[in-house]
Amino acid sequence: ARLITDLASRRRVLYDRHLHFVDFAQLGSNSLRPVYINMLREPLSMQVSAFYFWRDCICRTHKPFCRAAWQPSNSSPLCSTGVDAVYASVEPQPAVGTITRYFCGQAAVCKVADPAPAAARRAALARALHNLRHRYLW
Repeated sequence: ARLITDLASRRRVLYDRHLHFVDFAQLGSNSLRPVYINMLREPLSMQVSAFYFWRDCICRTHKPFCRAAWQPSNSSPLCSTGVDAVYASVEPQPAVGTITRYFCGQAAVCKVADPAPAAARRAALARALHNLRHRYLW
């Protein structure tokens, strides 16, 4: 709450980071209405990049947060596998999706666990599209 009050008292603020959409009105600030500007990567490139980031993190750097994010106890097969081999055996699941979650906000519908039911996916997508249309600079 203190951060929101501090930001609301400033005329201009620039924040440059990976930041999911934040609905400040939902957090109690009716005066703080930021203009969001975002650049998106092509979704397939983003997934491939994420795979190699996590593989390198798990197999080479051995940082604790990497291991915590990776569930299987044996990561050896992953360390010698490319993205095509890994995804060849993956059965697609109905999901809300990373990009939808990025723009959806902090409402409960945005946090539904995957695989998400069809109604939840539609609600999260509708909210994300609304935020994109009305809260971002085009």
